[in-house]
Amino acid sequence: MHEQTSPEVSLVIATCNRHDFLQKFLTNLAGLESITLPRYEVIVVENHADKAVAAKTQAISDAFNVAFYHEPGLGHPHACNRGILEAKGEYIALTDDDCIITDPEWLAKMVAVFKKYPKVGYVSGRVTSLKNANEHQKLWEAKGGLGKGAKDLYWSEAFLSQAKFKVLPWQFHKICAGANYMIPAKVFKEVGLLNTALGQQGLLKHGYSLEIGYRIARAGYELYYTTDVEIFHFHPDTEDDIKSKLYLYGKGDSGYPMSIFLNYFDYRYLWWALIGHAGYTIRKMILSLRGRYPLPVSYIVHGLRGNSIGWAIAIYDHIQVRSLLRRNQYDGFTTLKQDKKRKANRL
Repeated sequence: MHEQTSPEVSLVIATCNRHDFLQKFLTNLAGLESITLPRYEVIVVENHADKAVAAKTQAISDAFNVAFYHEPGLGHPHACNRGILEAKGEYIALTDDDCIITDPEWLAKMVAVFKKYPKVGYVSGRVTSLKNANEHQKLWEAKGGLGKGAKDLYWSEAFLSQAKFKVLPWQFHKICAGANYMIPAKVFKEVGLLNTALGQQGLLKHGYSLEIGYRIARAGYELYYTTDVEIFHFHPDTEDDIKSKLYLYGKGDSGYPMSIFLNYFDYRYLWWALIGHAGYTIRKMILSLRGRYPLPVSYIVHGLRGNSIGWAIAIYDHIQVRSLLRRNQYDGFTTLKQDKKRKANRL
């Protein structure tokens, strides 16, 4: 790995006591040195509270000459936020420790999108299953996996300001990819960090990688999904894994819109949280019965279960956070205060 004093890109990898995955990720990255830009840095953030676990993660990071930080605040967005705050790059890329990179131009292609479209504040890419060996993995990929489609998506200013979006919400599950995205550091400074209440510290445990897209669009930036940027990821490989994922995503898909409404009073997301996404899921069930959607109804129903309670969980979480804020105890629930302090120091 190269050390640079003024990186153009900071790559943040959040991990939590997954040393084997991290070792494979960094080995893969080191073997593809052309993947890096002339100026870059790699940042590993350990999210497990145990100092012994963190020490082992640091030893692995040191072996690859990459930056290491320990963020014990529970939840993936906490770890990502720590990496974002420590990053020195003009652009910040985020991915998962269980991903494999094969494209030597991965980072360069994302940067190129920002150069081509100056108003873009968010770029995501394809997330493809690393393995597609058994029937469950094939089923997951047939429904789209974690990908956003086979065509590029450009949510331009003209697209985002269409008349239909006076009523319909922007649907960020169609463009945001939590395992493969890049945001300029200046955009994070303007719109804020990832919402930790939508991470593992809260009850939803999903939605923070979508909610950041809303704040970026709300601030007037455009978003872009490019099929030319692809990484490989370990996806569900059993029936139970798929059903668990669908339930988790179902909660988040109705929970994060409710969180948006509660924080920004954007009424488009109120109705979407209560009935919109559930209707979207029911439509998939109907298509499945007609043979036009790959997942069986017995799978999709778990997403509907999540939709039915996600919005209520978001309300509960919101009340809990507001209560803690009033008692000045929010830093016992999240490291948001420390995040703000670090951010202020950087600014």
